[in-house]
Amino acid sequence: MREYFVFLKKKLEIYSNSFFLFLKKKEFEKYLLTLKNYIYLNRIALIKIIFPCMIIFWAFGSCSFSKNLTQKNVNLLFSIADSIHTLYSSKPDYWGLSTKYLIDNEILSEDIIHDDYIFLNDNLVVKIGSGAEASTISPKSTTFDIVLSNLNKSQCIAYVEAGFSDQQLLLLDKISIVNDSGEFIFTWGAKNSLPVKKYSSREFCSSRNNTVIWSLK
Repeated sequence: MREYFVFLKKKLEIYSNSFFLFLKKKEFEKYLLTLKNYIYLNRIALIKIIFPCMIIFWAFGSCSFSKNLTQKNVNLLFSIADSIHTLYSSKPDYWGLSTKYLIDNEILSEDIIHDDYIFLNDNLVVKIGSGAEASTISPKSTTFDIVLSNLNKSQCIAYVEAGFSDQQLLLLDKISIVNDSGEFIFTWGAKNSLPVKKYSSREFCSSRNNTVIWSLK
């Protein structure tokens, strides 16, 4: 008899649980139907709210990604500068330094060399030498230029106003912007001074075809 009651108790528990789940399922289905109707009736208002939010989130994500990429390239460029400093540490100047010289003599990592060009992480070409054309450096020159060409306005601002460490700032002699409007120079103690303050390069960077030159000691 006792075994029968135990069996009956288990059956009742199973049925009660099944009934509870059935009610829950019905309640959930009712909730989904209500939500579906609400979304349908208010679809235009919801689109007006959701679409701007999506744009904001996309813009924030894109800005964050671009900033991180710029900082990676800054570090890569100073890594290139370190290799140049090591190469010329026993010489009085940077005579003969050029992009071609670095590539031909296998001074830099093969990872950033493709088809006789030096590429950054976003396929941005970098040249090493003197001036906007990155010419081969002449005798007695104690600085060299890292040249980034064909930049749009946001790229121009990003590389001029990049976050430099104190050690990196010590190597900087000047930063130049060259475009159709002319040449604009940021250097120590000048009106446009180093380190470059945020937003201070926007009036100098044009919408396209900017060349940014870092002159390093």
